[in-house]
Amino acid sequence: MNASMRSFVLVPAVFAAAGTLYFLGRWTAQDGVRVQPESDTPIAAAPRVEEAAPADLARAVATEAEAPEVRRGTVRELLEEHYGKSWAEIEPLLDPRHLDPDAQARLLPWETVAAEFRRQIVHDSPQDRAGNVSWTLEWPDGRDRPDWYGGTLNPEKKPLSQVDVQNLERLATEYDSRLTDLADELCKTLPRCMADQWDKGGYTRSPLVETLDARPTGGGAKGEFRKLIASHGGGWRVNFDFESQNYPDLESLSIEIRAMKRERVERVREYIASL
Repeated sequence: MNASMRSFVLVPAVFAAAGTLYFLGRWTAQDGVRVQPESDTPIAAAPRVEEAAPADLARAVATEAEAPEVRRGTVRELLEEHYGKSWAEIEPLLDPRHLDPDAQARLLPWETVAAEFRRQIVHDSPQDRAGNVSWTLEWPDGRDRPDWYGGTLNPEKKPLSQVDVQNLERLATEYDSRLTDLADELCKTLPRCMADQWDKGGYTRSPLVETLDARPTGGGAKGEFRKLIASHGGGWRVNFDFESQNYPDLESLSIEIRAMKRERVERVREYIASL
C-alpha cells in the first residue's frame, strides 16, 4: 500500500474461469473479456470490471493511529523480521515484479486484518445477486433479450408473425422464471461454499511482496467454474483460488443451469425451424 495512506483498505481483484476459459470474471482492473459461447455460458463467466472497496470498509478497520502494533521500516527490514531469515535467503522466494527492498512500508499483524479480508472476499451483496441472475438469463450472442429475427436463434431470418413472437415470448418467460429460481439458489450457495473454503485455510497470504509459491497457477477450471480472487491491504497480499468442483451442490446447480439454458435455445430453434 502507499505509505501516505492512513487506513487499511482492501483492494480486490477477482478472476473467474469456466470450462476452457482462463481467468475471466468480475472485480478486477485487468483486461475486459466477454464470454459468448451460445447457451452454455457458465455462471461466473462475466466481463471484468473494477469494483471499488465499499465505503464502510475503511471505517470498519483500524487506522494507523489506532493500530500501534503496525510495523514500519523498509521492505527488506520488515521481511527479514517476519521470516527470521537474511535478505539473501528471502529474495529468491519473492515475486520480482515491482520489488523494491528499500521502499518504506507498513505491516499490520495478520490477526488484525484477517477478518476484513474474509469479509471482502466472501461477500454477498444485492449487486452480486442481480449480476448472477442477469448472467444466468443471458441469451446467445451476449444479449439480454433474445433476437427472434436473426442471430443464432433464427439464422435463416425466417419471418415471424405476431402470434409467433407471442408464443416465443411465453416460452422465454417460462424458462426465465425457472432460471431465475436456480440463479437465486446459486447465489445463496456460492457465498456459503466460499466461506467454507476460507475457514478451512484454503488461501495463500504473503506480507508486502507475494512469494512465488503463493502466486496462482494457470489453467482453466477443473469443474464448472473457477474464481480466483487477489486482494491486498494492511501490507498483506492474499490469493483465494476457488474451484466449484470441490462443492458438489454448487457443481450440480451450475450444470442444471447450463442444461436449462441449452434446452431453452433448442426449444426456440425448433419452434422457428417448424415455421
